[in-house]
Amino acid sequence: MRPGDRAALAEFVAGLSDEAIELRYFDPVSRQRAVDHLVGPSGPGRTSVVLEVLDGPTGRLVGQAEFDRDPVRPTVAEVAFLIADSLHGKGAATLLLWHLADRARAVGVEVLEAVTGSANWPMLGVLYGSGFPCTVAVEGGLVRVRLEITSGPCWSRAVRAERPRDPP
Repeated sequence: MRPGDRAALAEFVAGLSDEAIELRYFDPVSRQRAVDHLVGPSGPGRTSVVLEVLDGPTGRLVGQAEFDRDPVRPTVAEVAFLIADSLHGKGAATLLLWHLADRARAVGVEVLEAVTGSANWPMLGVLYGSGFPCTVAVEGGLVRVRLEITSGPCWSRAVRAERPRDPP
């Protein structure tokens, strides 16, 4: 993300529920602080992708995901998401995760880690259903999920989890 993206990010973050912000940052941070984080300085290990929908001549931001490489373990990166409330459960986070995994592999990352609250079932579902082999550790009230991304996701498992069911 770049400082020029601030207006679009501010509009996106303003439309998020308090719960979405708290699930992402583990605290009820201000909208301003969330935007500052998203457009803040990014180092060589931080990569961010966004999801836009077309609304007339311009796009409207509806999702953001990023990974930040661990400086001590450069083959590991932490991943985090912000998704418009209206798109929860519709595959937006999964799509962003697959794009992040491609970019992460291209720079030598082998494992994406996500830390989330144990009650954040939607995000845990995204991670478990991503098609990547995963391991899980519970630490206090937090869940750490490690996704092995050295190859693409197991597409049949991932597509099966995302495919709409045939009508009866």
